[in-house]
Amino acid sequence: MAIAAHMLVSAALHALQLDTGVMTTGMETTRFAVSTSLAAFAVYLPWSLIEAGVSTHVVWGVWAICFGGLCAFFIITCLGLFYEHGILNENALEFFAGIVTVILGTACTAHSFIPGLCVAGGPGLMAQFPFHTVWHLLSSISSLICGRSLDRLLQLTEVMEARIAAAGPAAKQKRKPLYIRMFKDALPSQFSM
Repeated sequence: MAIAAHMLVSAALHALQLDTGVMTTGMETTRFAVSTSLAAFAVYLPWSLIEAGVSTHVVWGVWAICFGGLCAFFIITCLGLFYEHGILNENALEFFAGIVTVILGTACTAHSFIPGLCVAGGPGLMAQFPFHTVWHLLSSISSLICGRSLDRLLQLTEVMEARIAAAGPAAKQKRKPLYIRMFKDALPSQFSM
């Protein structure tokens, strides 16, 4: 899980570096250090909570938030870059399916981090329905979609690198980050009022 999160964050950072025009000699080292640090934090924070004797429900919730945050960063970056480069329409249904499977999968694991929701051998649907099995199914679907998105992002990164190499030094000028440009586009302008 940590290696997958590292790969996703590293690919997203690389694409953002290319999109913003950050072409320094240490960009690979920075990308590696940031993605490795975030993945290590997502692994060792829950581990340290386990060692400290914190409830398993809390540890499970912290683990889900840590890795969910890393995956959310990747997906938001993909959505922004795919939109900016005009390839979001051909991937929109797949992104929607991935988001739905993540939400449904989280609902199927709610019994794992909400104390008392599922009592083994007890009455009720939560104790009798194989929610964990459904979570594995939904997780595998969302992992497939995430892998396909990673592949598309890496292909887009290659295209961006080729454009920069073909344009020469003039294309290496630094641009404002994608999130800032999108935020400005979302705000109403003085002319639209």
